[in-house]
Amino acid sequence: MVEESLFSENTVPFQKKNSPLRLFMKGFGRGDYSKMKLNPDTVVWEYTLRCDSACLHCGSDAKDPRKNELDTAESLDLIDQIADIGFKLVVLSGGEPTLRKDWPVIGAKINKKNIDFAIISNALAWNETTINNLEKLNPFSIGLSVDGEEETHDYLRGYK
Repeated sequence: MVEESLFSENTVPFQKKNSPLRLFMKGFGRGDYSKMKLNPDTVVWEYTLRCDSACLHCGSDAKDPRKNELDTAESLDLIDQIADIGFKLVVLSGGEPTLRKDWPVIGAKINKKNIDFAIISNALAWNETTINNLEKLNPFSIGLSVDGEEETHDYLRGYK
């Protein structure tokens, strides 16, 4: 059993009075981060580990899909559960989410549940169909991986 004290205000680094993070953050934004309440309304879903990149910095060690990744039906059911909880934004990430054939179906279901849909992609496999699907889904945001000029980007992304 996890002790409740692990989740007290004093364990959140930016809420400790003299924490380096709080002192650093003090110079940014308009708010007092020490009074920030944690109220998660966003799901960042590592939808697949399949990836067509080989990023040096990848924390997910993405390349091949997990053996037990959710199939389409399970993913659609998960979206129902996410909606029932009351989340307001679902971000598909990976790996590379657009490598799964069912990503437009998943995005459409997210929209149908009146949840904002967003996606993070390296865009390497994008084609006209991908663009058309994104246009239909009208995502809240699209995050693209760009790491400097071509030589630097390609080196960091393991792309040639």
